[in-house]
Amino acid sequence: MKKNLFLQGDIGVGKSSLIRKNLLSHFPKVGGIYVQRIYIGNSYVAFKLNPLENAEDYQLNLYVTSIDKMDDLFLYSDQQGKWYKNLEVFNTKAITYLKKSMTKKIILLDELGELELNCTAYLKAVLDVLEGDIPAIGVIKSSKNAKKVRAALPEKHKDSNETPLNYIKSHPQVELLNVTKHNLEIINNRVKSFVEEAVL
Repeated sequence: MKKNLFLQGDIGVGKSSLIRKNLLSHFPKVGGIYVQRIYIGNSYVAFKLNPLENAEDYQLNLYVTSIDKMDDLFLYSDQQGKWYKNLEVFNTKAITYLKKSMTKKIILLDELGELELNCTAYLKAVLDVLEGDIPAIGVIKSSKNAKKVRAALPEKHKDSNETPLNYIKSHPQVELLNVTKHNLEIINNRVKSFVEEAVL
């Protein structure tokens, strides 16, 4: 059995919610990072990187009246709807959060995608998790046009056309499951058994 389990599928199909449901009862044995969608009213206005520290704070959506004083936002919009990015959050905070998770039984990596894997130091940290001793679970964003960031890949892959996202998908220690609205129960059962085995 492969050490790491990742889900991919269309936006909104329920990948992160499914993982969350199966992790909630296993604190404090779980650690890692996850992305929280920030709303003002009915509109999402930012995406925030969070450490996975306790069940009470593990919320995929957060409703606020302002984002002015919020930390760890890596994508956010102004009042005119213009979006900005702060990818340094991944090279600093994400790496710190992952290091703190190295005493846990399972590590959450939710989500991995084109944007954050452009951060070389963060990509190295993700690869260290995948190749380490602690099982990881997470979501891989679907992307047809992942940018090439080869600097952190193993030496034999640096001169290839392989993207970091594709390298992770085909990693020998990664089991990748495609989630659809028709197979949620099957995927849930696999996630449940994976998590339970990891936290024993």
